[in-house]
Amino acid sequence: ALGGDMAAAAAWATGGTAAMTGTYPDPFAGGLTAPCVLYKASTLGPCHAMTLDRKDISEGQDGLPVRLAFLVADTNCKPVAGATVELWHCAISGLYSGSDASNMCTNGDAGARAARWFRGIQTADANGRVDFNTCYPGWYASRSTHIHFTVRVGQTEYVTSQLFFDDALNDEIYTTQPLYKVRGKKDTTNAADKVITESALTDVYFKTARMSDGAMLASKALIVHT
Repeated sequence: ALGGDMAAAAAWATGGTAAMTGTYPDPFAGGLTAPCVLYKASTLGPCHAMTLDRKDISEGQDGLPVRLAFLVADTNCKPVAGATVELWHCAISGLYSGSDASNMCTNGDAGARAARWFRGIQTADANGRVDFNTCYPGWYASRSTHIHFTVRVGQTEYVTSQLFFDDALNDEIYTTQPLYKVRGKKDTTNAADKVITESALTDVYFKTARMSDGAMLASKALIVHT
C-alpha cells in the first residue's frame, strides 16, 4: 500500500493551489529508460502571450489543484540543465488570459484580458526538473483538453507542442467536480482532436496520480534534440 503523500485521497480537491498541502514525490526518481524519443512539435497557436517567471501560475483561480512535473532530457536520456519550460492553458471557462493573446482566445472578456492566469515559465535545475502549480484546465469547442508548452535553452527554441490528459480522466472531472461540471463533458475526444492527428503526435499524455491532499500530480518527460 502507498503511504504518506503517495496515498490516494478519497476525492479530488477543490480550492485551487491554496489547497495543496502535500510534499509530492518526484515521479522521475527512478530515472528514464531508453529509448528517449523526441517529443513531436505542434502549432504555437493564437493564444500564446506574455508570460511570467513563476511556479504557481494560477493567480488564485479556483479549481482542482494540479502539480505539473517535468523532466527535460535529450535523446540519450540525459537531463538538460538550464532549459526553460513555458506553459499556457485555458481556465475552467475555456478562456485564455492576456490582452496580447488573440481576441478569440479571451472572447473579449475584460477579466481574462486583464489577467495572466495559467501562464508561466520556469528554469530546469541540474537534474532537468521543472515543477508548476496550477488548476486542471477547462475545454473549448473543437479541442480536447490540452496544455501548451515550449522548451528553450538560452534563446534557442527546441520544441513547441501540446500535452493531453486521458479521456476517461477528463470525463470524470468534468462530470463530478464542482465548477467543472457546470459545463459538462468536452465536445471533442482526444482521437477527434485535429491537432493531435495533424501533428502525428505519439505519447502525448500526462501520467497522473491523486495525492493524499486530493491534488493531482501530472508528470511528463520532455525529450528534446540538443
